Amino acid sequence: MKEYMIIQGLKIEVERIHYEAVKPMPPRPIVTLVCCCCGNLTEGRQWWNRDTGFGHCNACTERYDKDTKDGEKNDCFGFKGEHYYIKS
Repeated sequence: MKEYMIIQGLKIEVERIHYEAVKPMPPRPIVTLVCCCCGNLTEGRQWWNRDTGFGHCNACTERYDKDTKDGEKNDCFGFKGEHYYIKS
C-alpha cells in the first residue's frame, strides 16, 4: 500500500520503515579492565569514551557517586550496571 505526505502543497510518496525487523545488538562481553582512577583491576564492559582496557572500579564508583552528576558519569564511564559496577 502506498502512503503519501503533503509537504508545501506537493504530494510525495513515502515508504514506511518497519523497525521491528531490526534486532538489537548483543551486549559486549564483560572483561577485566584497569580502573582509570586508582589503577585496580575491575570487571566491566569497554566504554567508547575510555581508552581501551580502562574502566571504573566499584570502590571509585561509590566515592564519585556522591560528587558527580549522572550525565557527567555517563559521558565519562558509561552506564552503571552495564559498563561498570556490574553485580553478578
